[in-house]
Amino acid sequence: MAALLLKKSGLNMNGTDLIPRIIRLFKGRKVAVCGTSEPWLSRACDVIREMGCEVVLQLDGFLERDAYLRPVFESRADLLILGMGMPKQEAVAAYISEQATRPILILNSGAALDFMANRFQRAPAIWRKSGFEWLFRFIQEPRRLAGRYLVGGFMFLFTALRLAALNVVCSRGGRS
Repeated sequence: MAALLLKKSGLNMNGTDLIPRIIRLFKGRKVAVCGTSEPWLSRACDVIREMGCEVVLQLDGFLERDAYLRPVFESRADLLILGMGMPKQEAVAAYISEQATRPILILNSGAALDFMANRFQRAPAIWRKSGFEWLFRFIQEPRRLAGRYLVGGFMFLFTALRLAALNVVCSRGGRS
């Protein structure tokens, strides 16, 4: 995308790599985990405990949005990790942040909890470095990820091409 817009891309770090780093920063603090399902939820929470955090809440990621609000607030967690998939986790995060009366960092982790629990294998390093981790995941879960990667991918590409064309027009000072 950056090349299409004639921009230099910055460093890229996906959530699967970033989220464990953030969790380690919360060592000794309270963490609530809402997402995935058993036994993967408990396994991910064990990993988070091994990172030095106090897991004060763990809830299945397939409940209704309203089922999370009270338990999260009562847990008094400093960090909330949501691993419910898109767009549910974004909706739950927005709902909780709108109602929050104290600071809480909310991470939308997608499949990061499942990776921590070893439910799914990470792509080999060469795939990740070359930007094809999405393809590796698609091969693992084609039914679940087809809409995101095929339909969403084409929509993204269309938007990128449209922005690139607009960038070209703007760089010429509006002349065609």
